[in-house]
Amino acid sequence: MEGKLDFSLPEKKQKNAITNLIIIVLLLILIGLSAANMDLSPVTDNHAPDGASYSLSAEQTKQLAGKLAQRNLHIRAANVWKDYLTAGKLNDTEHARTLFQIGTLLEKANLYDQAIEYFYRSEIVAELGELKPQINAHIRNCFERLGKFSALRYELMDRTSLEAAPAAG
Repeated sequence: MEGKLDFSLPEKKQKNAITNLIIIVLLLILIGLSAANMDLSPVTDNHAPDGASYSLSAEQTKQLAGKLAQRNLHIRAANVWKDYLTAGKLNDTEHARTLFQIGTLLEKANLYDQAIEYFYRSEIVAELGELKPQINAHIRNCFERLGKFSALRYELMDRTSLEAAPAAG
């Protein structure tokens, strides 16, 4: 038990110079191939349109949006309606109805804050008597779903006020 402890390290083995040279050459080749691969790889354009939406007529775009909405693809349908807005020259009435349609689709997709924006846009573009009660109901529903009851109260005050006054809130 009286043996002494040996704390010495084993001697380092000498590597062959040829092995080191081969490793360096292989690493340089790997770096060169990686750089060549990055240069030759195709660049994807993230700004390219989704596909055939620009090649459809206005009526075909409406049909596509309707089909998507029927299949409960509300966000995609709203995007197609947005394409319809940008593609066609619409009168104010049709523009307001399309904005209202986008708002209802966004509401169905539970994107209430975006839906409120499109309902407001619809009101600003054209005051349509047949849409006014529907817009009021949808905006109320969206604020309730968002849990923004103070904003809803101000909205109701603005919409039900008899006299023209500055906006509440």
